[in-house]
Amino acid sequence: MLKSGIGLLIGIIGGCLFPANIIADFTKIFSVILLTASNTFFGGLKAASIGKFDDALFVSGFISNTFLALLLVYAGDCFGTDFYYAIFPVFGYGIFKNFADLRKNLMKAN
Repeated sequence: MLKSGIGLLIGIIGGCLFPANIIADFTKIFSVILLTASNTFFGGLKAASIGKFDDALFVSGFISNTFLALLLVYAGDCFGTDFYYAIFPVFGYGIFKNFADLRKNLMKAN
């Protein structure tokens, strides 16, 4: 858990110190990656708050969720539709659900 938090902090600091310009063609992909990373991060925090955090599950969840979401974005681009709009509610719901569960678990602990 501490490793993922340190990695997130290093990524945020690195992003602030070395800003990158994202090509307009890749904005869909980066938004999906940001959503999947946030969903996985809050899911990891929730699992850690109840004592069930597993590094392998965390990494495999991030990789598989990101791959599936990117596959949907690519398929949508091939078919000329915007499948990434369907990704936002799914991962957005997961983020808020994980955050709400994390908050409940932390409030029960105190």
